[in-house]
Amino acid sequence: MANNLQEKMFREMEQKRIFEQAKDYAFDYVDKALERKVFPVDDAIKDLNLFVEKLPEATGDAAEILKQLHRQGSPATISQIGGRYFGLVNGCVIPAALVIRFLGSKHSLVFNFTHRIETGRSFRSMA
Repeated sequence: MANNLQEKMFREMEQKRIFEQAKDYAFDYVDKALERKVFPVDDAIKDLNLFVEKLPEATGDAAEILKQLHRQGSPATISQIGGRYFGLVNGCVIPAALVIRFLGSKHSLVFNFTHRIETGRSFRSMA
């Protein structure tokens, strides 16, 4: 199984389809951000319950996972774009900061994955 997973990961890295899909979803989010309310509506927050599930026993389809994150996750976020939100400011709505965050995201994923394995806890359970 590990060899098949590795081959799948290498293929995804070569083909770059999931990266293009993520880029398209990111642009869609930015394009629609000013049409949305700053704080998510109750239904969008309730839809986050779709993510409360047991860890799968097998690998999933990356494109389907991205699709679900975009459809159910994006509407449940706080829109910081356009100077309409005055809460926690993280600076990631500035285009240059977004690009830097994108380029550095690999390192964050390594930390999050390592933390999850070492502690057996998700960040959500620590809140």
